[in-house]
Amino acid sequence: MDQINKIKRFANKFGNRNTRYLKPYVASSINYVLLELYNITDNAVIANTLIRTNNLFATKQILQTNDIINEFPQREITLGIKLSSEINDQFSASGISYLVLKRSN
Repeated sequence: MDQINKIKRFANKFGNRNTRYLKPYVASSINYVLLELYNITDNAVIANTLIRTNNLFATKQILQTNDIINEFPQREITLGIKLSSEINDQFSASGISYLVLKRSN
């Protein structure tokens, strides 16, 4: 199956909303992983995209943001993901991320 079909299948499975899906985790539950969508073009975080969790690898689960489509600028930008640990020098990670956008008619 090609990559486009995999993404479409994934989007259909989770409701095809304007959101992003992640499975972030930390090595110690006293720490939190922080993930935000990042506007590389303007060197700025996209508002309302923060995902914060202290899930461990064994208990990681899919997390998602609310509808974020209105947070994007009305022009082309390059997107990235800003991943950080709430406690400096502590481990945090995330698996593959998916950004699912749906245009309303």
